Amino acid sequence: MAATTFEFPTPYPKQAHTLKCNAHQLVYGGARGGAKSFCAMFKIVQHEQLYGQNGKVLVLRRYYKDLQDFILLCRRYLSKLGWAYRSGEKDFTAPSGFLVRFRILENEQDAEKYQGHEYTLIIVEEAGQYPKPEPIDLLNGAMRSAEGVPAQIFMTANPGGVGNDWLRERFVEPAPDGFTMIPVEGTKIRRYYVPARIQDNPKLLDNDPEYVDRLKLSGPPHLVRAWLSGDWFAAPSGDVFRLEWFSKYYDPEYMPKFRAIIQSWDTAFKKGIKNDRSACTTWGVTKNEIYLIHAWAGRVEFPALKKQVELLYNKFMPSMVLIEDKASGQSLHQEMKANTIIPIKPVKVDGDKLARAYSITPLFETGIIFLPNSGDAEWLYDFSSELCSFPKAKFDDYVDSTSQALDYIRRLQKNMARLERKVVPFTGSVWGV
Repeated sequence: MAATTFEFPTPYPKQAHTLKCNAHQLVYGGARGGAKSFCAMFKIVQHEQLYGQNGKVLVLRRYYKDLQDFILLCRRYLSKLGWAYRSGEKDFTAPSGFLVRFRILENEQDAEKYQGHEYTLIIVEEAGQYPKPEPIDLLNGAMRSAEGVPAQIFMTANPGGVGNDWLRERFVEPAPDGFTMIPVEGTKIRRYYVPARIQDNPKLLDNDPEYVDRLKLSGPPHLVRAWLSGDWFAAPSGDVFRLEWFSKYYDPEYMPKFRAIIQSWDTAFKKGIKNDRSACTTWGVTKNEIYLIHAWAGRVEFPALKKQVELLYNKFMPSMVLIEDKASGQSLHQEMKANTIIPIKPVKVDGDKLARAYSITPLFETGIIFLPNSGDAEWLYDFSSELCSFPKAKFDDYVDSTSQALDYIRRLQKNMARLERKVVPFTGSVWGV
């Protein structure tokens, strides 16, 4: 049998243009199927060819499962070039000594881990998954080279995600057609945007001619328009939740008896005005309806946050208190479990917050969510304004708390319904702890 000849892929024209760009911050993308990951891999190979062991690359994704896909792509091709991959370390080393590291960047706390590091190329895959640019901005402190290698942050991105606004403001609005150097005021930094469309990836269209048709069925119209045309102005503008979906209960004295009360926390520990808030929503659950009983949000440090958790627990005595199992939430639920009798449940969250928000909109749309009359709850305006403005709102803490709570309640209601079909008439609660 004849040996198979390996041919490294050839960059398409826009990818080749991207490889020639020396902007300090470079975004490639703008539509689904634009071969963004291949372009990122080409950047890695080019950097090694130009700078050898003097170059050092850091590849970042917000979520580990997404990072794995890019690692598999690189293993498929870079190993054929003689590069060695260490799965335990999650890095590639070229024969020249050139190093590529693959890591997670979920938030600003993760970014601080790279301070003191030295990289000449940082690649952020799917930058649109970041609701704020701060985690990526902090990486500028790790961009340097004693050997004089020019440093660059290269990002791939699509419109329509939670990071749509800041990417559009920085890279699209100053030059909507792309291919233009954008100076950053007061610095020597330049930004550049290369718009890529699915038509720029002819191999995908040839090998999967139904891809575009499937994409048309994969989301609401404005997102499909953004994905297909690369329209950064077609992204949602506060239309995830609609105020008319909210049913109101007016008199708390007539609320039904709840089978369970669920509290849901989205946490942050810093007090400064520019920092995220912590938020808690409290929900009453009946067989077929869900009532928002109370909502709280504020910027407090960890000791005050613990007190607030205990205060709201004692006030409403929930069956379960949900706390997101990551970053600040891990410290909180560990502390509360160790030192209180509060029934804490750590909740692992997958995917980005826009996808999580969309997943619970059917509950609002069908009218099973009830909110109090605004005259009875001074916090209601803040809550409903944030949801109805999401993802354009200044804050999204209530959205995160609500998505976490309703996803949990929806799954438990299904379990409760299955139990009722299998046993004698149901009078207890399956919510417990």
